[in-house]
Amino acid sequence: MPRQLAFAYQEDPLPQQTRNRICDMPLEEQPRYRLGRHGSSALSNAELLSLILGNNDALDIALTLLFKFGSLHRLARTHEAQLMRIYGIGQAQAARLMAVLELSRRLQEPAAEEQCYVRSPADGANLLLPDMRFLDQEELRVILLNTRNGVLGIPTIYRGSLNTSV
Repeated sequence: MPRQLAFAYQEDPLPQQTRNRICDMPLEEQPRYRLGRHGSSALSNAELLSLILGNNDALDIALTLLFKFGSLHRLARTHEAQLMRIYGIGQAQAARLMAVLELSRRLQEPAAEEQCYVRSPADGANLLLPDMRFLDQEELRVILLNTRNGVLGIPTIYRGSLNTSV
């Protein structure tokens, strides 16, 4: 029986002849030009991702990412190994995407110099939601408050799933 070689699987979503390279696009349609001319709010999610990826096939790769994961929220929940299965994404680009997604998550947290207060359940939810939104397994956290409802800390008490715990 012939021996089969095992290669790392990478999806190639588009045949080579249908790929749209950014350098082949008219200047006015290129994401970097549109960003400078119209601002970041005028760009689609795929165009913003293509700027992060930064190569000539980046727009096709960004469209593939959004198609495969379905949304930016699902993309934010992924791991580096899953990203590297996509054709055109290597270790450096996967790391770059993971870093940008982590920075965007951290921007949603309150600034370190601000004292946070919890005066209602909604305040507690707003405090925890940015950090817990993209967790892969469930966690139980406790918000420790002082006598004036200022947050002292938020330790993780339990980590697990429906069937297991750590």
